[in-house]
Amino acid sequence: MNINRCILIIFLSLFCNLLHAQDFHIAPSLDIAAKGYCTDEQIIAEGKFTNTSHNKKTYQWYRLKNKLPTNWFVTTCVPGKCYSAEKDSGVFVLDKGKTGILDQNFFPSNSPGTAIIEFFVYEKNKRNTAVKVIFYVEAKEKFTK
Repeated sequence: MNINRCILIIFLSLFCNLLHAQDFHIAPSLDIAAKGYCTDEQIIAEGKFTNTSHNKKTYQWYRLKNKLPTNWFVTTCVPGKCYSAEKDSGVFVLDKGKTGILDQNFFPSNSPGTAIIEFFVYEKNKRNTAVKVIFYVEAKEKFTK
């Protein structure tokens, strides 16, 4: 392979990566964890979502309850709105450069256990660019002496 062909392949690869680059940022990471006790009314796994584009954007989200102990329920908060436990998808709008919460709120109902939620978010109508965030929560029994 000659040098010109190598340069062209590298350039095309970088260009394709730019086309599929996300125009948002999720902090602290794509794995968000929280711990608490089963007697806690609520345990919040909290993240922040930032629109890093130069435009106001509409985003879509959906979640999968991969592991949710019996008696537990979970609600979702995205920038500008919180949803009930029954709602597993929705949309939100965020102005350029703005940040909002991206939370899963777990209600352990006095039952110890571990929950895992897969949360997907992407710019509206661009599902093929979805980013997966995993929320982990552990609720232990509180031992007293």
